[in-house]
Amino acid sequence: VYGPGDDFTTHLAMLIKVTPFIFPVLGDGRTRLQPIHVEDLARCIEATLRDPTTVGQVIPLGGPQHLTYEEALTTIMRVIGSRRVRLHVRRPLMQRWVELTRKFFARPLVTLADLDLLAMDNITDLVSVPRHFKFEPRRFADSLDYLRGQPWRRLFWRLLRTG
Repeated sequence: VYGPGDDFTTHLAMLIKVTPFIFPVLGDGRTRLQPIHVEDLARCIEATLRDPTTVGQVIPLGGPQHLTYEEALTTIMRVIGSRRVRLHVRRPLMQRWVELTRKFFARPLVTLADLDLLAMDNITDLVSVPRHFKFEPRRFADSLDYLRGQPWRRLFWRLLRTG
């Protein structure tokens, strides 16, 4: 799920902006994601609450495209106007870095749960939302304008101090 103030795109944009030259990427960057915008998710939830036939059903939700983690990073970098060389880091090394940063910051920059989420594909059928809810969810690259022009460094230091 992504949207203004989220812990996915907003957090990644901030980390990209504050890292000089090189951005660490967990593994090979090929983990597949299917981001859904928070407003599209809310629209789906609202529709299920109004429809008694959805009681007891599991309806997988996802955005209209499968992206690799690398592709999501490329899109975010393009939107915020930053390019970084990507350094692919194996999980054990990234895990040590996460554990180290937890000792120094009020809120860790990346958590072990974040690493777990990026360890395996997180996708569903591309037409799940249109089939069940009769609308097309917004595309990832077309709905990231909220990332433009943010005071990333100030937000970064505030995050580190207060969590």
